[in-house]
Amino acid sequence: SSSSSSSSFSPTLDQAALASLAQRVLELEVKESRMALAEAEEQDAILRAELGMYAQDLDSLSDERLVRHYDALETSLQAVQDAKDSLVEREDALEELSSSTSASTSSS
Repeated sequence: SSSSSSSSFSPTLDQAALASLAQRVLELEVKESRMALAEAEEQDAILRAELGMYAQDLDSLSDERLVRHYDALETSLQAVQDAKDSLVEREDALEELSSSTSASTSSS
């Protein structure tokens, strides 16, 4: 029962601790998202190198090779885009949490 009395005694401290924990979790998710994006971009670059493509130049592939490897290229591009979207989503959430946390701490 001592934990319930301490939590009702200082709800601000608990909110600050929760906000800090949430921020740390989001920071880790941002790091993981950056690593996932780097991995997706690396896999895309490896695929393109294997196909003899350089940079984003789809014109360097013959029609036959493009058709034959279309699914792999589309999957690779989608993985990169999904990783970018995930990173942006987590960065936005972190920024929103950081700004709301700083707003609430400056108002109290």
